[in-house]
Amino acid sequence: MYKECFRVVGAWWADALNVNDEKGKIEAEVKKRMNYGGWWTKYLDFKMNGESMNEYDLLIRVFWITSKPKSGVLASAGPVLRHPGSQRPIIGNVNVYSFGDRNWTGKSALTTASDTMIHEFGHIISFSSWSSLQEQHIKLDTVLKKWIWTGPIVLQRAMKYYNCPTLAGVPLQTRNGRVGAHWDEDFLGVEMMTPSTMIGEHTGASVMTLALCEDTGWYKADYSMAENFTFKKNIGCNNWNKCETTCKRGTSGITPDYQAWGYCSSQGACGKYSAYSNRKCHNEKSWSSSYLIAGASYDSDCSIVQGTFPAYKNNYGQILDKISAATNCTSNNSEYNVVLKFSGSADVTVKCRGAGNVDFTAPENNKGHVSCEDPIKFCKARFEATEGCPGRCGYFGRCANQGKTLQMAQMETFNRSKMLGVGRKITIMSQSEVIKPWQCWCYNTTNFSTQADGSCPVDTTPVTPATPTPPPVTPATPTPPPVTPAAPAPAPAPVTPATPTPGTPAGQTPTPVTPANPAPVTPGTGDDDDCEDDGGDDNEF
Repeated sequence: MYKECFRVVGAWWADALNVNDEKGKIEAEVKKRMNYGGWWTKYLDFKMNGESMNEYDLLIRVFWITSKPKSGVLASAGPVLRHPGSQRPIIGNVNVYSFGDRNWTGKSALTTASDTMIHEFGHIISFSSWSSLQEQHIKLDTVLKKWIWTGPIVLQRAMKYYNCPTLAGVPLQTRNGRVGAHWDEDFLGVEMMTPSTMIGEHTGASVMTLALCEDTGWYKADYSMAENFTFKKNIGCNNWNKCETTCKRGTSGITPDYQAWGYCSSQGACGKYSAYSNRKCHNEKSWSSSYLIAGASYDSDCSIVQGTFPAYKNNYGQILDKISAATNCTSNNSEYNVVLKFSGSADVTVKCRGAGNVDFTAPENNKGHVSCEDPIKFCKARFEATEGCPGRCGYFGRCANQGKTLQMAQMETFNRSKMLGVGRKITIMSQSEVIKPWQCWCYNTTNFSTQADGSCPVDTTPVTPATPTPPPVTPATPTPPPVTPAAPAPAPAPVTPATPTPGTPAGQTPTPVTPANPAPVTPGTGDDDDCEDDGGDDNEF
């Protein structure tokens, strides 16, 4: 799973960004630091298999952590070495913790692991060292009492996203008065670069994240890679402190997207229901067989539905108060259907035309009811929030703003460069008129879908994360020699990005990153704060 994960992550960032400086300086800088020995040897000793480091824009080493981190930390990352001219990161490291490994399981393993690693790579690429290297783009907002990003590209994109032409900046994580290395959760929820996410909860990269990378001056962003993200979209200038969702701590309920049963967790100053890992509607293995007797199903159109659902067979069983059921909405969202599927019997369809209880009769004349939601609210949250992406994006790809329909009439093949991974060939197809703005970016091809419905091919390869038991090692606490940043180079010429898949070590044909031969490392190396992704309460009991 890790080999596939880092292949996907490297390809995603390679598609999202091009670098604006020359990569010919990397090898000389690495060799200079390697002469220091010690700490530098540990983090810069890449095995390049005869290839030059100058073929790459960014090299990343990934380490398996043997020491026990603080509870709930999935991974951490930061830059190790920067370009001598532009100060763009050219070497970084990612630390994978056992807690993350244990939670990347089931059908969604590749998606959730990739979400985390795209986030961690983001810390290496742009989300770090703002006080020292991006001081001109941050300031303390005395009204919000938060640091904000004021870079012109972020500001332009954010004004449109929030529908607020007087926006002063986008809030950043603020800790004890100091700027952190993430977006602020109150304003961006679980966007890809906010500090925490719940296990199994998909996070998307907003236009603001790509714009911040561009504001640094190091990259040119491709906004077709901006992903499905709607938190506080079009909220206007006067509703910044309005919570999208609220709940009472300690209670359980349906998550905002209706795809899981969850528990109330804090989201900055607000609260929302975050998914129990064993109560997601797509994860059939975590539900007992009783739910199937009650009419449950776990396909891409599933939703968590409340009510009374008789799970009786031969007059024996129980009444369930919630199940995962197939759902679909009418074109105008005026009503939706809850379809209960019974083995050996006809489906039972319950029509929800408004909020309230609707009765139904299950096999063996068992009576129950569905607690319907307001159809407009339900349909918008469950289906429109995906911006029209097909359901199979969930396990086999990412919903991005590609904006074009691709035809196979004319094709041109060329070699992809090597940012974060292995050089590969890409097929560019002729482009016709825009059919719909959103489309799946697929894991198996690391490219936009070419299928008629825009979905990704079903990957039948099982994703089973390893759970290694590394030998006990006491990691050293290295102290790197001081590095004096060079003055930025004037107007560097743009180049084609490099695309390495990170490894241990990385190269043009890097060794896959697997926990089989773990290399311990002290968390928080480089010049970035550790990224902590709070796993939260994992299961419903």
